[in-house]
Amino acid sequence: QRRSIHHLVQLRPDGSAEVTRTLTIDNDVPPSEPIQDGADAGYASGRAAAVVANYLPPGATLEETTRDGRPVRPSVAREDGRPLVRVGVDLAPGQSTSLTVRYSTGKGMPTDGGFRYRLTADPQVLIRAPGLRIDVVAPPGMKLSAAPGWAIEDATATLSRRFTDAIDTTFDVRG
Repeated sequence: QRRSIHHLVQLRPDGSAEVTRTLTIDNDVPPSEPIQDGADAGYASGRAAAVVANYLPPGATLEETTRDGRPVRPSVAREDGRPLVRVGVDLAPGQSTSLTVRYSTGKGMPTDGGFRYRLTADPQVLIRAPGLRIDVVAPPGMKLSAAPGWAIEDATATLSRRFTDAIDTTFDVRG
């Protein structure tokens, strides 16, 4: 399977954020390729079946979960003080799905003339590292500080790469 992640962080003037994380999963096994004749399930079938788990930051509030644009009811638990959102997927060869988790976070740390926003993310160990794109959007009339490795254009900071290493970045946001 191939995965890609788009993480859109829309900052608010008080330092809180609305975050939309979209995970796209593609089962790249060609539909015409028989892996094992008669196998309807399991590794030899070519199906990609999994429970997709998304950790949210401590204190985050889950707003909505969708799969392919339609609302779904995820399993929600707490693990190590963090909300954990889980949705099952089962993809036949050649199928794709898109899972979106939207949540809000608490306020950032106030600073002179603005606030500080911290973004952290840990990769999942997979055979093929997923593609990752993160867009952090400043509130109207505010600007983001540059972070190493991030491209800044207008009021948006963007990071795009393979998700192989942990991310721990802080942005200063000022009016």
